[in-house]
Amino acid sequence: MRRWYGAVLLAFLTASCGAFGESAERLSSTPAATTSSPVASPTAVTTSVDGLPLIVVESPPVDAEVASPLVVRGTADVYEAVVHVRLTAQDGSLISGVDTEATCGTGCRGEFRVKVHFFVAQPQQATLEVFGSDGPDGSPVGIVEVPLTLFP
Repeated sequence: MRRWYGAVLLAFLTASCGAFGESAERLSSTPAATTSSPVASPTAVTTSVDGLPLIVVESPPVDAEVASPLVVRGTADVYEAVVHVRLTAQDGSLISGVDTEATCGTGCRGEFRVKVHFFVAQPQQATLEVFGSDGPDGSPVGIVEVPLTLFP
């Protein structure tokens, strides 16, 4: 009985693999679904092997009002798991920046969480930018921009 069951299971799995492989191939050629993260990526590489954007920012939400330290968290699939986080003023000047590492990278999605310390004298509009780097040339990839209001 066990041999028969094992043979049937093996035959089913062998036959199914072709079907799964074909549907996975068809799925990979379709555009990736959009996520709730505001993604603005000027680079050619925009999605991970799992179909999600390279960087997904889960917190803070868009248009949040925040004070220092700002906690930034999300997931990433980027080169060597290095995630760059920076706050820029409306004029493009750097307010603060920090690098962190996701729990996994380069072909797998990992979580990241980092505190960004900043000082502002009065409330002001800013942009949180979270991105990875392209391995060969170091150019930014998967840029996510989140508009925020910073408070002292």
